[in-house]
Amino acid sequence: TWTLLFTMQNTSAGDIDSEITITTGTLTVSGDITMNGNGNRNSVRIEDAGTLNIGGAITGGEIGRGTGSTVNFNGTVPQIIPTGLAYDYENLTINNTAGVSFQAANPVTNGIIAGKITVGNLVSGSVLNTNDVAVTRGASDTIIVNSGSTLNAGISTITWNGAGGAAIINGTFATANLNGFSGILGLSAINSANAPTIGLGVNSTIEYNAPSPLVQIVSQRTDYANVTLSGGLKTMAAGTHTMSRNFTINSGVIYNGVPNNPVLNIAGNLINSGSF
Repeated sequence: TWTLLFTMQNTSAGDIDSEITITTGTLTVSGDITMNGNGNRNSVRIEDAGTLNIGGAITGGEIGRGTGSTVNFNGTVPQIIPTGLAYDYENLTINNTAGVSFQAANPVTNGIIAGKITVGNLVSGSVLNTNDVAVTRGASDTIIVNSGSTLNAGISTITWNGAGGAAIINGTFATANLNGFSGILGLSAINSANAPTIGLGVNSTIEYNAPSPLVQIVSQRTDYANVTLSGGLKTMAAGTHTMSRNFTINSGVIYNGVPNNPVLNIAGNLINSGSF
């Protein structure tokens, strides 16, 4: 366990390569991993059964993966997941209540994260922010948001490039995508082109939080648990919207259901602090 800072440095042609290889077990670095110097001459390799716990920042060098390996961002301050071409992850887990964000402007492809993305499998209240970048998952890949934790998807669209993928939401999925959470092919937060399975747990919440003056569509689904409207103007898609728990309209929201004449089935409470 390194508690502050771990630095690998290769700054000239004559220097030897610097590499950490995790074959089995877990390496925990509570602070930063800094890889200075010549590109791929400095790297962390995580083999099949290895896990890297990182509590700080990763800069420079390379991250290499093996099938079954895991990188766990578990700091106590906000963290950034570097997603450039030099960084490869197999399974990515987020266990940081201060929030972990994908690197801005770098799309997240299944070549960068090859396996499962899990939020809050060890620490409830963990947060993953997409930073508004596009996210692509491979066929059969899974995204899991555990109870009490949050995936802030922003305006991102999450796309599976083959059949068999799944989004399992037991916590909160927040989206500012104007086309809503699901159901609009290629445009909504969950792209349905390859029909990923969407599982909404009994305590899950889908939060629609696009800011005013933008108008955000609330997707038609019959399997919602909780739906929360935040941030501005909302309209419901046509059809029946079924919520097994609560429908919450936060302060500042203007709800307009008239254009599409939706039907609302709410088994729990309608909590209205906005305009309904």
